[in-house]
Amino acid sequence: MASSPNAFFDGFGIDRFEYGEVLTVIYLKVSLSDFFTVFAARTNDFFWSRKPGKALLIAFIVATMCATFLSVYWFLNLSGNDNSNIPDMKPVSWKVAGFIWGFNLIFFMLQDVLKVLELKLFAKYYAMKGGKEGYTG
Repeated sequence: MASSPNAFFDGFGIDRFEYGEVLTVIYLKVSLSDFFTVFAARTNDFFWSRKPGKALLIAFIVATMCATFLSVYWFLNLSGNDNSNIPDMKPVSWKVAGFIWGFNLIFFMLQDVLKVLELKLFAKYYAMKGGKEGYTG
């Protein structure tokens, strides 16, 4: 017997999403993961090996907090009427927002570890091919 498609979320106590909530979840996920990727991409080593600049840190805090608050307190009805084909985003709970933050953090760490491993493999490969310094990014 197949398990419920919501079994993963049920394990975290998260109810089914309405379509508007799915749109909001995707918005928050993309907003967060884009900034996390910037932290991973700015160095060839682990993201914590180089301190980010103040401007990047402030932009990260402002953008991710705004995206999170917009996701939880969404108030706009962009369709204007019930006959519109534009679906409306709907607010999600703090529990869902926290889950998305956790999901993004876990995959950000995985992404960073895989980046470092891949760059080390590139360095070994290029060194075997006779490169003087291997892959330098």
